[in-house]
Amino acid sequence: MKKRILILVIFFFLFAGCSRLPREFSWADYKGTYVGNNSAVGTILNKLPANEYLTGFSLKTNQPPYEITIAYKDFQYTDVKIGKKEEKQVSPETVLKGNAVVLFSLIENVDCIHFNLQNQGETSFNREELTEEFRDLKSIVKNESSMQQLF
Repeated sequence: MKKRILILVIFFFLFAGCSRLPREFSWADYKGTYVGNNSAVGTILNKLPANEYLTGFSLKTNQPPYEITIAYKDFQYTDVKIGKKEEKQVSPETVLKGNAVVLFSLIENVDCIHFNLQNQGETSFNREELTEEFRDLKSIVKNESSMQQLF
């Protein structure tokens, strides 16, 4: 009798653990991320346009200004989803600027973002300059349509 109860308890926990479906990715889950959260920054980078060219990233978190350096393989254009079925080709300059805006809107304490393209050099953006251009960076990731306008 005790063996049957034990087996039932084990099956219950096995099936209860297996029944959870993975959550769908949501930008809102990463709003308020800090630059020191390596895992969250990596997840965000892997969801941004041109992620297929991403080769790595590093974080400068020891003292302000806090920075992210992102390395990409060279690319001429990349496909960016516009809506559910549409895609358009976007230049590296547009992609990097759009990605910087998204990162600044999600990561509260990042001050500067550097993008290194393998043979094309470095492009940097700071929070102040993009805040002047886009005004309210925090509202960028509220919905997909506001993000799509970046690209």
